[in-house]
Amino acid sequence: MYRVPEVIQALSGRVGFRNPTMAEYAIVDTDNQASKSGRYFDGFHRAVSIPNIKDAYVNDPDISDADFNAELINLKEDSILSVLDGIFNRPEVIEKVLEFDTCDQQPVLIPNAGRFVGRRIKVAPAAGKAQHINAITLYFNGDVTFNLYLFSSVKKDPLKVMEVSCVANDQVVIAPEDWMISYLDGRKSGVFYIGYFQDDLGEVQAYDEQPSRWNSPKCFATDCIEAARIPGVADFIRFNPAIGSRTYGLNFEISTVVDFTEKISQNPQAFDKAIGFQVAARVIEGLIHNIRSNRTERLSKEQVDRLYNDLNIQMPTQEMPYSYGLKNQLDRELKRLSAQFFPKQQPVSATIVELSCYFPRYLQ
Repeated sequence: MYRVPEVIQALSGRVGFRNPTMAEYAIVDTDNQASKSGRYFDGFHRAVSIPNIKDAYVNDPDISDADFNAELINLKEDSILSVLDGIFNRPEVIEKVLEFDTCDQQPVLIPNAGRFVGRRIKVAPAAGKAQHINAITLYFNGDVTFNLYLFSSVKKDPLKVMEVSCVANDQVVIAPEDWMISYLDGRKSGVFYIGYFQDDLGEVQAYDEQPSRWNSPKCFATDCIEAARIPGVADFIRFNPAIGSRTYGLNFEISTVVDFTEKISQNPQAFDKAIGFQVAARVIEGLIHNIRSNRTERLSKEQVDRLYNDLNIQMPTQEMPYSYGLKNQLDRELKRLSAQFFPKQQPVSATIVELSCYFPRYLQ
């Protein structure tokens, strides 16, 4: 997996569109002209020009300049994601672990003491991995709505806040949207905390369940914690919290997934050619299949055949010993990038592979 907003931000300004000299078509804004690499899309094929895109690729003949620039952004971003999907198409989930299994013993209520309670989560420092919070089970003795927080020990403000509602004496399972734990966004170390402030419960109390077994993940570890709240704000003392065994009405299902976001963001220049080929291929496909009728769009059969060959030809000939079709060039570039990011390695023992992801549960 990779995080779309982060990779789009890293790659979208690498290759640009040239602004034409013709006043009628000199409408490309600064963002779409930006080219950190010095490459432009018409350098991958001459048909990828602004007049062709405006008159023969875009479906709306009366499109405004602002909407046209938005269309260019969509074209770039769709092409970026297509390229990344073609390279980082590996299995993603390493493990999926429910924190504990419950038994048939009667849970006990936990008195509220005005503290922040929940979990401390330590993650293995292996690059390219992240933890996804799939589900959180809530178990309280009353109907109550309160906030759940995700904190980092090295960031003052919460990373995520979500309002949840409980039903008295009944387990409620919630699925947080996009709650990921990893060393991104300026974090290269630290631990994470997920929990709530007991003051927000009012008279409602959490159940302390009696686990029959705590499951053991390989790539992260959780500890039940409680910490002193900082008065007047949604914050708490994050260092050296008290560690215990009370579950505080919470049970987490967490997956460890492969996350290529950092690898992509740290090597943006590697994708310039592939993105250029992908945009060119999309534009030519649009020129061939567009149903608009104007002076730019009305192509002769010979022109359509030439564009089709430029896009699709794959077999070398005696006159052309190297395949030059855009799709074939894109395919070769994707294979080169795949080999660059996933080089073949000599076999190693299963023990070493396991240890590369191992993280002891109670590492302090």
